[in-house]
Amino acid sequence: MQESTTALDQYPDYIFIDDDKTLCKAWKLKADFSSKTVLCFNTVKEFETIMASIPHTTPIYIDSNLGNDEPGEYASKKLYDAGFHTIFLATGKHGMDIIKPDWIQAVVGKSPPF
Repeated sequence: MQESTTALDQYPDYIFIDDDKTLCKAWKLKADFSSKTVLCFNTVKEFETIMASIPHTTPIYIDSNLGNDEPGEYASKKLYDAGFHTIFLATGKHGMDIIKPDWIQAVVGKSPPF
């Protein structure tokens, strides 16, 4: 569900990385109603194709369970090392079932924060 690999018309308010395409559509719908912009990606690799054009201050919400991709807990470290420091682990699991890595701001649910 990659948005674009070309230059962006405007910077997004949020990045959401989740392999569930329906959930990505829900985030985009909520963003439209909230006058926010969200870019959704189904894999970290998709996001990496445009991350150079995204401000490092943009909040990133990444799924803990990315299917065939590596777990969000580990994939997010690459993003942190690239300069993104506002990273949230979005999960449907109970928060106590996940050990929060130091580079993650918080473990949150999958509802949009706006």
